[in-house]
Amino acid sequence: MPGMDANTDAAPAAEAAPPSETSAKGRWLIRLQAGAHIAEIVGVIVVVASLFYLSTQVQQNTIQLQRADSNATQTHWQGIRLYFAADRSRAEFWSNALNGAELDAPDRLRFNALMSEHTWATYQIWDSTGRGVSERNNFINNAASPLARLICTAGGRPWWTRFRVEYPPPFAEDMDKALANMLAGPGSGDPDHPCGGPPPVAAPAVEG
Repeated sequence: MPGMDANTDAAPAAEAAPPSETSAKGRWLIRLQAGAHIAEIVGVIVVVASLFYLSTQVQQNTIQLQRADSNATQTHWQGIRLYFAADRSRAEFWSNALNGAELDAPDRLRFNALMSEHTWATYQIWDSTGRGVSERNNFINNAASPLARLICTAGGRPWWTRFRVEYPPPFAEDMDKALANMLAGPGSGDPDHPCGGPPPVAAPAVEG
């Protein structure tokens, strides 16, 4: 109506929240955000601690695997060494066979079996080194030379030429390299060993 106050036609304004209620909600939001940040920090700390723990466990497991592998290798080679050390006739047979003595069928079978045992034992070290179980370069530094000393003998060379195809090609190639390095260097290191050292260098001819 024309005579009515204009303020009566307007919708009532929303009542403002009391200052105390607004400040309480703000503090609650701040606390919630702070709690979320703290939870994130704690989560990061837990993840880092978990990664550190897992890294420690992996290192310990690796050490245990290397120790177990070394123990197994030692046990294997110990059986081979004691086979010769415990019986002089076996050592004589082995020495004669490596020096290229003529062998009958039973002794040839024994020699082939022993050479195969040496080679497969060496292969196990080669394989564990390649898989990272044993120490790096363990094969080159410790395992290849003993087998190369057998292969380079008068009896071992024909055996290796015949049976090397029975072994994984990468292993056979690494053994060929080890053999070549031995023959190009000081040989077996023992002048009494059938492999001996490198061939003597001929003295230059003296002109008359």
